Amino acid sequence: MFTISNGSVQARQMRRTLRDKVPYPKRLIHNYPSVLIGRLAVNENFQGNGIGSEILDFLKIWFSDSHNKTGCRFLAVDAYNAPSVLKFYGNNEFSFIFKSEKEERESLQLHENEPLRTRMMCCDLFHYAESLRKSLVAVSQKRY
Repeated sequence: MFTISNGSVQARQMRRTLRDKVPYPKRLIHNYPSVLIGRLAVNENFQGNGIGSEILDFLKIWFSDSHNKTGCRFLAVDAYNAPSVLKFYGNNEFSFIFKSEKEERESLQLHENEPLRTRMMCCDLFHYAESLRKSLVAVSQKRY
């Protein structure tokens, strides 16, 4: 099960490595359109079978095809700040928006002793779409 909504990734919050992947004229934009994953859940009886990753693959394909529903560049999530959750999103091509928890805490204006419950992460759909297209071309060439 998943929920999504339109959102944005603020350019000033993005790590330089993410920002550098955006073509120069578009780097002047302050907010990049995104699709925000509000919830992603798999019934506990079916966890560990790759269903969560399949849902993310579906969302990546759905929003990176030539008929992009929202004109978004990123798929974003505020992931629970737990090692297993962060590893799951990392394994599914999501990167931290902030370089460190300290930077994220400062941006959110949290006090040092206040817990950072979530970490902002995103997947660049443009680069995902490019690798998907290359894979599809390679598969189609093998068939013929």
